[in-house]
Amino acid sequence: MDVATSCTVCSALCAVSTVLLSVIVVVIYFRQLRVSRSQLNLALFEQRYMIFEAGLAFLLHGVAPQGATDEACKEFLVLTAKVKWLFNEATALAYIPHIGPMISA
Repeated sequence: MDVATSCTVCSALCAVSTVLLSVIVVVIYFRQLRVSRSQLNLALFEQRYMIFEAGLAFLLHGVAPQGATDEACKEFLVLTAKVKWLFNEATALAYIPHIGPMISA
């Protein structure tokens, strides 16, 4: 094999390896993107579930014979303060205006 042929083969191998490496990087990028979205969904679920648990605990305090204590009301308000950022706007607008009258009743 002469020098010109070996240079052509080397150039071709470099080009193929560059393309192959680019494809591998793109595949890794899309997998990382999918993992990041899954982690975001999990974090949102955990925060939303915490709000659900706070609401359930508040309701259980409310149906008790002595009613909800001031501490239970305060804990409910603190835990549900993030509702407007964790849910869509329609849900937040339907929920937030009713919290104050419900607690003060």
